[in-house]
Amino acid sequence: AARIAASLGGAPAGALAPTADLALVAKWGAEMVAASAGGQRLRVDYFGAVPIAVIDPLALRRLTCNLIGNALKFGPPSGVITAVLDGTAATTATFRIIDEGAGIPDEWREAVFEPSWRLPDHANKPGSGVGLAVCRDLVDAAGGRIWNEPSQRHPRGTVFVVQLPRPGNTPQARSHAAAA
Repeated sequence: AARIAASLGGAPAGALAPTADLALVAKWGAEMVAASAGGQRLRVDYFGAVPIAVIDPLALRRLTCNLIGNALKFGPPSGVITAVLDGTAATTATFRIIDEGAGIPDEWREAVFEPSWRLPDHANKPGSGVGLAVCRDLVDAAGGRIWNEPSQRHPRGTVFVVQLPRPGNTPQARSHAAAA
């Protein structure tokens, strides 16, 4: 997973960090849901202006595909997947993918990001179990954070939160500004 993140998530030293418009999350998510065989739907909510984040667009696409793919795989066949794009913070760009699946027990919230780790009752689901590990590597490479929490909208379900720096707010940009 770390090799994937290295090839997709970072800029060479001294180069400008790549950026992506988080509206792409909604676009790619809608394409995936439309192409799926189930009756699931995608709902997109916006808070503030659609943010630009410091992340390679290819890394953002892989991140979106993994998170939406899990929501499709683990959510009910007629459920709603919600993508929330939040541009209200000055220094970070945040998006959330909310599903209506079975949820993740508190004791396994961090374990799901380990390579090849799967919830015990999901052994029969397709996949290799590395998707969320790749997500964590991609987000870490961009200088962001990813975590999951219980859904407040549904009695079950999970919210994956991705928080990425905005341009000018990476650790490298802040140290460059301080040195100037």
